[in-house]
Amino acid sequence: MQHGYAFESSWRPNFTDEAFRDHPQFLHYIFDFPMFIDSVARQDRMMKFIEHLYADLNKLHAAPIEEAVRREVAERVVHHCTFFFALFSDMNLHPLAQTAGKWVETYLRLTGHQVDFTFRPRGTEGRLRVGVFVKDFEPRNESFLSLPFGLGLDRSRFETVLVTGRPPPSCAFGALAKDAFERIEVVALDRVSESVSAIRALDLDFLVLANFFMAGASTAQHIVAHRLARLHILPVAISPSTTGFPTTDIVLTASNTEPGNAAQEHYTETVRWLDGNFNCFVFGSKDPRKQELETIDAVEMSTPVVFACGGVIYKLTPALRQSLINILTHVPQSSLVLYPFNPNWSNFPKAHKLRQALLDEFIDAGISPERLRILSPMAPAQIFRMMQHVSVYLDTFPFSGGASLIEPIFAGCPIVTLRGKTQRGLLGAGMMRALGMDIMIASDVADYEAKAVEIARSPELRAALSKQLFMAAEDAPFLDPMRFGRRLGETLERLGERFALIGDMQHS
Repeated sequence: MQHGYAFESSWRPNFTDEAFRDHPQFLHYIFDFPMFIDSVARQDRMMKFIEHLYADLNKLHAAPIEEAVRREVAERVVHHCTFFFALFSDMNLHPLAQTAGKWVETYLRLTGHQVDFTFRPRGTEGRLRVGVFVKDFEPRNESFLSLPFGLGLDRSRFETVLVTGRPPPSCAFGALAKDAFERIEVVALDRVSESVSAIRALDLDFLVLANFFMAGASTAQHIVAHRLARLHILPVAISPSTTGFPTTDIVLTASNTEPGNAAQEHYTETVRWLDGNFNCFVFGSKDPRKQELETIDAVEMSTPVVFACGGVIYKLTPALRQSLINILTHVPQSSLVLYPFNPNWSNFPKAHKLRQALLDEFIDAGISPERLRILSPMAPAQIFRMMQHVSVYLDTFPFSGGASLIEPIFAGCPIVTLRGKTQRGLLGAGMMRALGMDIMIASDVADYEAKAVEIARSPELRAALSKQLFMAAEDAPFLDPMRFGRRLGETLERLGERFALIGDMQHS
C-alpha cells in the first residue's frame, strides 16, 4: 500500500483481487480524501479519480464474476464507498449514484433482502397517505425544510406521517413537528429488514425521502433501496443529489434551480416539476428574526467594508477561496468573516488545523491576518445579529447556499451568488429569483468578483440593495408553508392520478 492519498498516485484498485479482498484497509486508502484541498489542480485530480473509480466499479458490476466474489466485493464496496466530496464540485452525480445504487441493490439481494414489494391495489376513496422519511428529526436545516411537506398539505385530502429513526425532541421544535404531522412513527434504523417491514406496514402512497444522500454509505441508504411505498419521491430542496435507486421513482424539483433543459441528465429518477419555488422553511421558535437580539453581542467589525461567507468547510473550495482573495485585494479597506464550522464541530480535533490552513492561505496571498476572522459555531440569532453589520454576503460556489442565505436576507445584507451548472449550484440563485433580486446573481466567476467589488465600493448601491431586499423578503415564498403546501398538494394529486391509471400507483 502506498502512503498519502490514493487519488494522488497512479495506482488503481482491482476490487476482485484476492489480496485486496483480504485486506479491507485498502478501502480506507481508496476512499480517504483530505477535508482541505489546497489548490484547484489538486481538487481536479481528486474529482478525476472519483470519476474513474466509479467508472471502474460500473464496468465491474456488468462483468461476469463468481457469485461468492461478487457478494464479497459488494459488501466491501457498499460499506465504504463514498463520493461525498464530488457534491462540492460541478460534476454530474448521475453516473456515480447510479453505480453506487447498483452495488447496494446487488448486495441486498445477495444477502437475502426482499427489495421488491407489491402493495395491495389502492382504492379511489380516502386521503392520500404521505410519509416523510427523516433519519433523525432535530432542529437543523433538513428538518426545517421537511416540515412544510406535512404542515402545508390540506388535511382533508392528505394524511401526513413522519417516519423517523428517533422521536423529535421534547421542546418547541418537537411541538412544531406534532403540528406538521398527524402521526409520528419511530422506526429503529439499525436493523434493515425490521425497518423495511415497519415502513411497508404503514401502507404509504408516497414516501418523501427528506434527508437522504447517496454520496456516503449508511444503513438508512440500504433501507430506502427497498420498495417502501407505492411511490418514492426525492425532494431536491432537502437532498440535492440523485439516489441511483430504481425504487426512487420521482425527483421533485423546480425550474428556478435547474440548468435549463438538462435537468433529467442529472437524475436517475423521473423529473417532476413543482410550481413556484423549490424550497420552503419552517423555523418556528428557531427563526432568527424572532429572537431577542439585545442580549447577543455583535461581532466587532474593524474595517469600513466587511464581507462574510457562511459556507461549511467543504464548500470553501480552492476556486472560491481564490475569488475571496481577489475580492479582498481589490477592496483594500475590507475584511472577511468566515464561519465554516457547524455546532457539531465544537470538539472536532481537526478544526484547529483547518482554521490555520485557511488563515495561512490568505496570508500567503498577501492578505494580512487582521483582515480575516474565522468564527466558532454560532446560533442563527447570532449570525443574524452579525449580518446587520456586514456589507456584502458572498455565497459559496460551486455548491451554493440555501439555509445559509436566510440570515443575510432578513438582515437586509446584499448578497452575491453565482449561477451554477447543477441544481446544488443554483440554490442561492433560485432564492434570489424567488425574491425578484436577479441583480444579485452573477453569471460567472469574473462577474461574481466584479459584483462583490462594485457593491463593496458603493455605500449608495448597498443601501439601495438592502432596501430592495427588505421589501422583497416581506413576501418570501420560501417562508410560506401554506403556499408551498398548496403547490405540493397539486403536484402529489397529479402524480396520484397518473399512477392510479395503471392500477395501484406503483411502477410495474
